[in-house]
Amino acid sequence: DIEFKLAVGQPLNPIGPDEFGYYCYEGLDSYVPSPTFDWVEIDPNLGGQGTIVTLGDDQTVNRTMPFEWRLYGNASDRVSICSNGFIAHGVTTNRDFGGNIPGPEGPSNPIVAGFWTDLNPLAAGGGKVYEWYDAANDRYIIEFSGVEHYDGGGNGPPETFQWIIYD
Repeated sequence: DIEFKLAVGQPLNPIGPDEFGYYCYEGLDSYVPSPTFDWVEIDPNLGGQGTIVTLGDDQTVNRTMPFEWRLYGNASDRVSICSNGFIAHGVTTNRDFGGNIPGPEGPSNPIVAGFWTDLNPLAAGGGKVYEWYDAANDRYIIEFSGVEHYDGGGNGPPETFQWIIYD
């Protein structure tokens, strides 16, 4: 017999902080401290100033940002954007989705998962991915705008979400 304790968290509360001070929030979490989020529309079809990030299905592209961003103690001026709903710190070609975060099936680079699932920006009517550097407010924004949540038949619901990374 091996005795151990396993914390599973409490409903409606974030998980954390971890050793770097990060918390993980879900949609229904209401807790202090909690982030304040202000949507910045960058999809040009909806009045935004973003430019398209050309992504195929199950593809990751790397971008150089106009500033360094820190994640888990490391600094990089690179971000990897994956069609499957996540961004990764630095350069990666990872495009896997699924498994637990953190976990043995999780990604090798630190990621920030918006949806971390099978999304397809190539699907008919599947939406697009955009990026924009807002120099006036020192922030880099990545937006998935109406990207299809792939279901194999082209009928998945559209997903819209974004990351705002501040200098």
